[in-house]
Amino acid sequence: MSKKRYVNDSFWTDPYIEKLDPIEKLCFLYLLTNPLCNIAGVYEIRTKRFAFEVGLDMEVVENILNRFIRDNKILKDKDWIIIINHKKNQSLNPSVEEGIIRIINSIPEEIKSLYFSKGKELKENILSKVKLSRVELSRVEQTGDSLGSDSNKKDEIAEIIKAMCEIDPINKRYYGNTTQREACKFLIEEYQFEQVIKMIDWIKNNFTKIFNPPTSPQQLMNSWTRIIQGEYYKKQSKNKIEVI
Repeated sequence: MSKKRYVNDSFWTDPYIEKLDPIEKLCFLYLLTNPLCNIAGVYEIRTKRFAFEVGLDMEVVENILNRFIRDNKILKDKDWIIIINHKKNQSLNPSVEEGIIRIINSIPEEIKSLYFSKGKELKENILSKVKLSRVELSRVEQTGDSLGSDSNKKDEIAEIIKAMCEIDPINKRYYGNTTQREACKFLIEEYQFEQVIKMIDWIKNNFTKIFNPPTSPQQLMNSWTRIIQGEYYKKQSKNKIEVI
């Protein structure tokens, strides 16, 4: 049986959505409207299926999902997706709330605790009606450890700056300013430190073959998706480094 999926018409004027590029907008809309999505905004979907249905490479989808995670728009655990503030696109009433409770009661315990790690209102309105084991209830009452916390990334930031200096040593004096360090932090959280270093190394070895190559952490942050979508990168990365 087909399902109707409603999306608030303010979706396109949402300040966050307005800042996304067209591919990212498509992916966010897919998160809200794909056949596996439900009124709770909590569902299981393989990245392979996601990529196939939106017509993108898997690595592109993974990187876009990582951005949504970093921006606190979704949570992800293996193939499980949790859309934060999904209720914005729901017309809440007792029937819908009961449906959400049924869905939450049916998902794995670890996904329940992840679900309740965000949103005080969710805890107050729904938690008392959801069945949790004592262990999972204890985890929910903690301070969101399931999402992790910011760790000290000074050494990793220094390594990224050092690697970028090998691309453009002329500008190395300003690589350590606040803007560039924040860009390093974003790259680490979004793509993982090892992949960032691999990308910088790849750029350094293929500098003349890249259109408008990035020469600073901030530029790399802004052009990451564009680079991995490039045909030359996809072709060469399969032979030289792991696909990012």
